[in-house]
Amino acid sequence: MKKKNESNQKFKSNSTSSLYIKDTIGNPNVDTLLHCTSIVIQRHIIAGYESEKIFQDIFDETKNPLSFEEIDTSIPPSVDQIYHFFCEIFRVENLPPQCCILCLAYIERLITKSGLSLHGSNWKRVALSALILASKVWEEQAVWNVDFLAVFPGASVKDLAKLEKAVLNLLQFNVSLKASEYAKYYFELRSLASLIEKSNHFQLEPLSKVEAERLEKRSQDVASKSENNSEGTKLPRRNSDNELKMKSPPLVIN
Repeated sequence: MKKKNESNQKFKSNSTSSLYIKDTIGNPNVDTLLHCTSIVIQRHIIAGYESEKIFQDIFDETKNPLSFEEIDTSIPPSVDQIYHFFCEIFRVENLPPQCCILCLAYIERLITKSGLSLHGSNWKRVALSALILASKVWEEQAVWNVDFLAVFPGASVKDLAKLEKAVLNLLQFNVSLKASEYAKYYFELRSLASLIEKSNHFQLEPLSKVEAERLEKRSQDVASKSENNSEGTKLPRRNSDNELKMKSPPLVIN
């Protein structure tokens, strides 16, 4: 149940100077990145409430739920709510911090290329699809859509495959990411971190030359494989089916 006075803060962004997150992921690199990314994404969502709405049903969580809980689409989510959403995914899937930067890059590219509006009804599915894509670009071991069902019991493998394909189509299969573009997001997020609490925990280093070359090559490979695979990309990642069954009980994201 939302507090009555929350409606008076409908279009107000959380102050970066007073940002407080009760739960952390335990990894300073990821934790600070998620804080900063949540602030940026909330700004895009608020802009979506204030501008002409451009939606697609595939991203609408009221029609394609990720969990079994009702969602409130009347107001933008708080930074805390966005952070919690990402935190549970990174905690359960044990994703590296670089995926957070790639995810934000894909979300902003999606908004720019398609004109899609982020909103209380669609931001989770947009963010999830961008994060799945980011993990497939960055990770060298198996990435399967089924891995993410541990966090989203209301979804299905078929649903996530359609979601991934929709994002790729809107991006025109352009998921290649140059090292310079990654660096742009890295330094912008690091600058934002300097304005909020725990800024001294931003210990993630810029990409090395080898990592930058690998990122550009893998992102191009994923784009090529995705365009020829209607069921979504299937690249190697650490989680096997057996490992998935041994994970903690699913956490429902509200």
